[in-house]
Amino acid sequence: MSNLSKRKVNLSDDHVKRVSRATPVQAIEELVWNSLDADATRVSVRIESNDMGNQSIIIEDNGEGITEEQANAYLIYIGNSWKAAKSETKSGRPIHGQKGAGRFKSFSIGRIVDWKSVYQGKNDFYQLDISLNSDNANEFNISNPSVSKTKQSSSVITISE
Repeated sequence: MSNLSKRKVNLSDDHVKRVSRATPVQAIEELVWNSLDADATRVSVRIESNDMGNQSIIIEDNGEGITEEQANAYLIYIGNSWKAAKSETKSGRPIHGQKGAGRFKSFSIGRIVDWKSVYQGKNDFYQLDISLNSDNANEFNISNPSVSKTKQSSSVITISE
């Protein structure tokens, strides 16, 4: 990823302890719920492996994606989720999550979490890349948005290592 700028996540001990107790199944479940909360109508979960075992888990959806504004407003917090102020998605689906911590449950699966988000902006579709690393859980990298070759919103989350 090029043109990255570092952001800090404001962590509190009680949230970190709660998130660290997640099982891999709970982590995948949480990420699927996030897809549904983004109004996805299709969600796929793939496990990529080689002779040495599982290498990555990929969750892909056709939801609204994460905009640069959303990433800057919400990813810097555990808690303060946009979902806490709403009871349903734009399409009328009941919202599941509200604690603003689900993305950290993915660390129970792997050390590296990469998001590729495509969202519809005012004039075009844009791609935003976000990367988290459990070694520095209170930081994440976010790319500058770029015009996407794909003209449909989506999110692809790859959990590895």
